[in-house]
Amino acid sequence: MATRSPLALEFSRKLDDNAPSEDEMKIKAFSKDAGYRWLLTMLVAIISITGLSRMNFMLEMKTVQFGIQLSIVIYCTGLSLILIGHLRKSPAFFAASDFFCSVSQIWTFLVFAAGVQYIAAAHNLPLVDEFFLRADKALGFDWDAYNRWIATSTHVNTLLIFGYNSFYIQMFAIGLIHSARQKSDGNAEFAWCYMTMLLLVIAISAIAPAMGRPGMLGNHHIEVFLAARKGMVSDIAGIISFPSFHAAMGTLFIYSVRTIRPLLAIFLPLNVLLILATPPCGGHYLVDTLAGIAVAFLAISLVRQFQMRQASAAEYYLYHTDTA
Repeated sequence: MATRSPLALEFSRKLDDNAPSEDEMKIKAFSKDAGYRWLLTMLVAIISITGLSRMNFMLEMKTVQFGIQLSIVIYCTGLSLILIGHLRKSPAFFAASDFFCSVSQIWTFLVFAAGVQYIAAAHNLPLVDEFFLRADKALGFDWDAYNRWIATSTHVNTLLIFGYNSFYIQMFAIGLIHSARQKSDGNAEFAWCYMTMLLLVIAISAIAPAMGRPGMLGNHHIEVFLAARKGMVSDIAGIISFPSFHAAMGTLFIYSVRTIRPLLAIFLPLNVLLILATPPCGGHYLVDTLAGIAVAFLAISLVRQFQMRQASAAEYYLYHTDTA
């Protein structure tokens, strides 16, 4: 058996010393994962800007510009915290940077995806509200009766509005929770699910457009939706009735804290309340809500399969690096 020379042994030792650690490989994998999400965001931005310009959409650009500027400020804050974390070797700064960068990415995606939902609505396909009303009745659900029953109780009314409006607060809370636990993969999964659900909801709404009903929070969404079908929108607002994105997000919120039992005890009833509030507060049909839940499960399944493939590829690389 041939022996290795001292020079070869020394060279091999230096290669081992310079080899990236497992933590460094994880950070690289997370950065690559975030890069894929930014690429998806850029693709959605191109579709949104190109589609809106070609369809001569009358959209108030000040709102869009503000959204983009806010996203840049948030992202730069995250990058600054990464630099401070490297200098001070502080996990707290890395956790804060993960939160700000994740929020920036989700917010940027939302700004451009809003334009895509207007493009989908502008195709002006026939409304399917009558079909959804019949479907609700077939399921034994009477939207007007349910709304009247809720209106008879001030406490129930207030409780449902609170649950429905907890949507954005919960989004920030989920990001803070995963960042505080220093689980950047948790924020990555949440971001991927959010983006996937929003794209699915927009795609489905394009082929099955519905106006919805005036909810307890008003009929602004209907006014914007009808304006979008004519190619005229003055501000950014949620206009999708079917499937319900609120119901999808309520399901995702529960899923995101499934392994943290103390938080699950809080988020589970809160999001059951959010989902129950979707028809009366958001003016959704029952089938909207059920479809939103189904979209959430589909998106979660797709993201899990994607991340499992990514993890398998990373493990394969690490194994062959260690055994080379």
